[in-house]
Amino acid sequence: MTNESRKNTVRENTRLNWQQVRWECKPSELDFKSTQELEPVSHIIGQQEALDALEYSIESRAFGQNAFVRGLQGTGRLNMICSFLHNCQPRQQQKHDQCYVANFQQPDRPKLISLNAGDARFFKRWMKKFADFITKDLNARIESNGIKNKKDEIDSQTQKKVDELSQPFEKKLKASQLALVNYKTDEGLQTIISPVHDKQVLNPQQWQELVKEGKISEKQQQQVQQDIKKYSLEMRQMLKKINQIKRNAAEETQDLIEKKTRQILHAETAAISKKFHTSEVQDYLNDVVEDVIEQFFYSQKELFYPHKRYSVNILVSHKKSTDCPIIVERVPALSKLLGTIESKWGEKGPELSDHMSITAGTLLRADGGFLLLDARELLAEPGA
Repeated sequence: MTNESRKNTVRENTRLNWQQVRWECKPSELDFKSTQELEPVSHIIGQQEALDALEYSIESRAFGQNAFVRGLQGTGRLNMICSFLHNCQPRQQQKHDQCYVANFQQPDRPKLISLNAGDARFFKRWMKKFADFITKDLNARIESNGIKNKKDEIDSQTQKKVDELSQPFEKKLKASQLALVNYKTDEGLQTIISPVHDKQVLNPQQWQELVKEGKISEKQQQQVQQDIKKYSLEMRQMLKKINQIKRNAAEETQDLIEKKTRQILHAETAAISKKFHTSEVQDYLNDVVEDVIEQFFYSQKELFYPHKRYSVNILVSHKKSTDCPIIVERVPALSKLLGTIESKWGEKGPELSDHMSITAGTLLRADGGFLLLDARELLAEPGA
């Protein structure tokens, strides 16, 4: 037998027909009649080593650790990981809510406040109540009888000091047939010394008319001019002292009102401080009190909107549980990962965006938990 005939014989003896190479599931060989009788499989079949490695990476929870799952596209890797994580139910010891509030010193750099899980929404409600108080009740509290009585006392003391300076001077003027008169000018209220004739205070124009009519002699006119010149320097010195007394009184009154306002505001924020025991909240509330003083007394009150200025932007809010956040990002664009800042437009064009314009990205929403994304898609995104 030649080699060629031997090969043909072997080929014929080992040839398989199509029925032999096609596997067929015979229902008669199964021990159930319907798949409804079967319990769902909770694990992934045929990937035990990969699952062990994934389980290790989940349980280790080291800072900055990433797990890469390789495989052909479309083989269900993402669904496998999601299913595995939900079945494992990893726990998180402590979760935090994240929220932004206004930075009054640097408006373009809002402050981030971290709170215990579930506390952000309550913090937002408390700050709304505080804004309600400023809008509706603060004015009435400031103008209470206690402050009014102290203001009246300051005014009384101020008037007494002014009288001690002005009355002796006015007596000297009266003896010389002169008087102090306040005139309104383009530059404001101006105090001058005017002559008195027949118990009537005359302005310069009226005095000159009497001189022309001969009712005032030349000698009288010269004497009046000399007396006015003599007393003018003393008057300026006196008015300077009086203005200083009034400035001191105004500052004392303002300090009194600010001090009382601070006491009122700190009493209101004390309830919030007791609810949220963090230095971030305490520092923010102190800044809020000082900002209310600034806006209330030294800025344009018509542009002061407490509900907008002291609003809280909740970026991430959790329930009070130990469940880990599991976030799937199918489009890992930079704006999706880091969040966005919405543009604001007014009647005159673009306006400065505030802390309420910020939205959280998936990196922040997955904080303390797991973020699932396609590495190839991530590398293909510009800037990501």
